[in-house]
Amino acid sequence: MTVQYQPGEYWGDVVDHGFTEAKTGTPQLFVRFLVLGKVSATNPAEYEESGEQLECTVYRPITDKTIEFVTEDMERLGFHGTMFDEFKADGPGSFDIRGQQFKFFCKYEQYQGKQRPKWSIARERTSTPVAASAMERLQATFGKHLKPLAKSAPTATASGSATEPLSPPKEPPPSTAEADANAALDMAQADDIPF
Repeated sequence: MTVQYQPGEYWGDVVDHGFTEAKTGTPQLFVRFLVLGKVSATNPAEYEESGEQLECTVYRPITDKTIEFVTEDMERLGFHGTMFDEFKADGPGSFDIRGQQFKFFCKYEQYQGKQRPKWSIARERTSTPVAASAMERLQATFGKHLKPLAKSAPTATASGSATEPLSPPKEPPPSTAEADANAALDMAQADDIPF
């Protein structure tokens, strides 16, 4: 029976890493890992065990369009070398992350008519706070659009607590840069997935 991991972030224990060649001849970075479990919603430094643990692999083709993203992933894994050979688990630079845990991201894509998992190295989500002056301009320009929300605010119950909203807040969509990066990598990997 094959385990189907749900889309999302998982902790994984690296078992091998280095480079391989795709069927098209494109060199690609690979990181093979044992899936430990889904990242805990309450504590992202921990994971919720997901039953059977399988080995999965991240493949990152290296092209002119993807090299910046590949090197960012290498840095996320702790690599600071100057030669690609140094990234190999058994390479001359002794960069070896086997046995170390990292976060990986699972999503599903169509490949040759079938839904297949596509793994990547998870990217930390960051946000930049808006400066006070920009918030004032935002309020002055668009504050009138918030007035209808005040009219539909939850009302207090007899116990004094507010009623809950009908639906949970939605997560923000990925940034344009992240979407562009994923699109470039998806195009580069279209025929490079070794199954």
